[in-house]
Amino acid sequence: MRTTSKDGKAQAFAPAASSPATSSKAASLNGVRRNRALNDLAARARSAKTPEQACALAAEALADHPGDVAFALFYLVEAEGRTAKLAAASGVPDGHDGALPVLALDGRTFWRFADVRAGMRPVTITHLGTVLADVPPGSRAEPTHTAVVLPITSTPRRQLGGFLVAGVSPRTRLDAQCHGFLDNLAAQVSAAIDNAR
Repeated sequence: MRTTSKDGKAQAFAPAASSPATSSKAASLNGVRRNRALNDLAARARSAKTPEQACALAAEALADHPGDVAFALFYLVEAEGRTAKLAAASGVPDGHDGALPVLALDGRTFWRFADVRAGMRPVTITHLGTVLADVPPGSRAEPTHTAVVLPITSTPRRQLGGFLVAGVSPRTRLDAQCHGFLDNLAAQVSAAIDNAR
């Protein structure tokens, strides 16, 4: 960054970098917040009687914790294995183009379910504004620009049971800690669905 001194001469100015202590404190606060969200989700979803109810209760829990997940979509794979049906959502208005009621698993959908199913691992989608004409708003004023789509698995053979689409809060850095949190979210939802079957 360049600034101008009192005598009119340009001078260089480097913003102060955050100290290791500051970064460590922020990471600690993030961890506390995320653990609270995971505990809340587990406490609510354990009472579910059906997979759909497990998704609905998980969506309710995440709606109360928008610090990391701006919006969430829960899709369950239907019995024939060719489509996934929207079971619940948070931070997304009813009828939103990003929350279609049914999506094919073998097509090039904007949430890339085919890629997630093929690798059975999360897929990160950046620049959501170029994928969707209307990005789900979440609960914050800033637009969400990144989403992570994670597989929801079913035991005992870790079969694909559904998908969690997590819109990353625009104030959240998508680092290893955040990826770990999202992985744990998907695992919590998988466990709740298995318990409800």
